[in-house]
Amino acid sequence: MEIKGTRQALAEMLDVVTTDYDLRLAHFFTAFCCGVEFWSFLENAAVISNHPIFRWLKKFMKERMKDQIDTDKYTENDKAANSK
Repeated sequence: MEIKGTRQALAEMLDVVTTDYDLRLAHFFTAFCCGVEFWSFLENAAVISNHPIFRWLKKFMKERMKDQIDTDKYTENDKAANSK
């Protein structure tokens, strides 16, 4: 059973039924799915391979996530919850 194709078909039907102009929701949805799958491929390759580009990618993402999410705050909360 092809679930991805069904999702794209439903997005296309939604586009045709709800709008009078060509919004191309199916194309946006497909591009989003492809982007997520490509990023997953890169993350898996970074875990498997020790190539310099993947080491850089892991370092970049770790720094980026640390900047975006205050991990120290969550770590302190987890430690406090586990010590009770």
